[in-house]
Amino acid sequence: MMNPAVALNQLLAYLAHSETTTLATFQPDLVILAGNSLPSLTLLAGEVAQKQHCPLLLVGGHGHATQHLVDQLQHADLLPLAQSTRGVSEAGLNGMVLARQGLQQPIYYERLSRNTGENARFAWQVVQRYQLSAKRVALLQDPFLQRRTWLTFVENWPLTTQFYSVNPELPQFRTLTPALKTVPASAAQWWSQPYLLALAVGEIQRLQDTPQGYGPNGAGFIPHVKVPVPVLQAAAALQQHYQLAAQIQR
Repeated sequence: MMNPAVALNQLLAYLAHSETTTLATFQPDLVILAGNSLPSLTLLAGEVAQKQHCPLLLVGGHGHATQHLVDQLQHADLLPLAQSTRGVSEAGLNGMVLARQGLQQPIYYERLSRNTGENARFAWQVVQRYQLSAKRVALLQDPFLQRRTWLTFVENWPLTTQFYSVNPELPQFRTLTPALKTVPASAAQWWSQPYLLALAVGEIQRLQDTPQGYGPNGAGFIPHVKVPVPVLQAAAALQQHYQLAAQIQR
């Protein structure tokens, strides 16, 4: 049986959709941070916008995961505990952080989206409303969600737009139980163990072009994807581990 940590590392490498060219070569004219709960991405989005001298579009409404983002930002000392966050969208929260960081580039907001499809569609509406240049877009998302987010934006935006996946340094998982251990160690705080296992396996299921997936033969949210066999095998190994772990916990 494949080691669960090895399987998860293999899934992360695939789902992160890393690019083979440099961001400097790509030369984006817009940076988009899609809704997620990783403080490191908030800072990275600001760094990319500042370094590339282009606007930043913050995307994400208020939903069930918003409080987790608040907790993560406060834990990372990026958002004061006394700061009122009630009813603030994920885009708004990230904007608060970047304002405190002193970001000099223009920031635009999409505050209503509740899922990846709405992230893409509503972000395009903001681009049109403000007539932003968006021929080359640097796209940031939780690495485990990056490939599907990239595909969703490709599906919903004009064919003339090129997207570039920007990832933080991808961690390597050493152990998954009883607690996550990663290199670097700080990355273990990014996700809870039960959420991460379900997320990784679920993403592979959503990417497959089956009646249960998000492709043309399913929900139709993304283009056809052929998931490599080794990735499917890693997902199956992780699923087996997840089921065994759940049985043991019961």
